[in-house]
Amino acid sequence: PILAVAKDYRPIQRVLVGYNGSMESAKAMKAFVQLRLWPEAALRLVTFDQERSAPINYVKPILAAE
Repeated sequence: PILAVAKDYRPIQRVLVGYNGSMESAKAMKAFVQLRLWPEAALRLVTFDQERSAPINYVKPILAAE
Protein backbone atom coordinates (compact mmCIF):
# COMPACT_ATOMS: atom_id res chain seq x y z
CA PRO A 1 0.00 0.00 0.00
CA ILE A 2 1.05 3.58 -0.71
CA LEU A 3 -0.20 6.72 1.00
CA ALA A 4 0.43 9.91 -0.97
CA VAL A 5 -0.24 13.25 0.70
CA ALA A 6 0.44 16.91 -0.02
CA LYS A 7 3.39 18.71 1.56
CA ASP A 8 1.07 21.05 3.46
CA TYR A 9 -1.86 19.75 5.49
CA ARG A 10 -5.23 19.53 3.73
CA PRO A 11 -8.28 17.61 4.89
CA ILE A 12 -8.62 14.30 3.04
CA GLN A 13 -11.58 14.57 0.68
CA ARG A 14 -10.91 11.85 -1.90
CA VAL A 15 -9.27 8.43 -1.72
CA LEU A 16 -8.14 6.38 -4.71
CA VAL A 17 -7.67 2.64 -4.11
CA GLY A 18 -6.05 0.40 -6.71
CA TYR A 19 -7.09 -3.25 -6.86
CA ASN A 20 -5.44 -5.83 -9.10
CA GLY A 21 -7.53 -8.89 -8.30
CA SER A 22 -5.04 -10.48 -5.91
CA MET A 23 -5.88 -11.72 -2.43
CA GLU A 24 -3.21 -9.41 -0.99
CA SER A 25 -4.78 -6.41 -2.68
CA ALA A 26 -8.23 -7.42 -1.40
CA LYS A 27 -6.91 -7.79 2.15
CA ALA A 28 -5.24 -4.37 2.04
CA MET A 29 -8.42 -2.76 0.74
CA LYS A 30 -10.54 -4.49 3.36
CA ALA A 31 -8.21 -3.28 6.13
CA PHE A 32 -8.39 0.26 4.77
CA VAL A 33 -12.20 0.18 4.72
CA GLN A 34 -12.38 -1.29 8.23
CA LEU A 35 -10.02 1.33 9.66
CA ARG A 36 -12.37 4.11 8.54
CA LEU A 37 -9.51 6.62 8.52
CA TRP A 38 -11.47 9.17 6.50
CA PRO A 39 -15.14 8.12 6.63
CA GLU A 40 -16.36 11.27 4.90
CA ALA A 41 -13.92 10.99 1.99
CA ALA A 42 -15.16 9.93 -1.45
CA LEU A 43 -13.71 6.53 -2.30
CA ARG A 44 -12.85 5.63 -5.88
CA LEU A 45 -11.83 2.09 -6.70
CA VAL A 46 -9.62 1.44 -9.73
CA THR A 47 -9.38 -2.16 -10.91
CA PHE A 48 -7.19 -3.82 -13.47
CA ASP A 49 -7.02 -7.47 -14.42
CA GLN A 50 -7.02 -9.68 -17.50
CA GLU A 51 -10.66 -10.63 -16.84
CA ARG A 52 -12.65 -7.42 -16.68
CA SER A 53 -15.40 -8.68 -14.36
CA ALA A 54 -13.28 -10.76 -11.97
CA PRO A 55 -11.87 -8.01 -9.72
CA ILE A 56 -15.06 -6.05 -9.16
CA ASN A 57 -17.14 -9.18 -8.51
CA TYR A 58 -14.68 -10.20 -5.79
CA VAL A 59 -14.60 -6.75 -4.19
CA LYS A 60 -18.33 -6.03 -3.99
CA PRO A 61 -18.91 -8.28 -0.93
CA ILE A 62 -15.91 -6.78 0.86
CA LEU A 63 -17.13 -3.23 0.45
CA ALA A 64 -20.75 -4.15 1.15
CA ALA A 65 -19.77 -5.60 4.53
CA GLU A 66 -18.80 -2.18 5.83
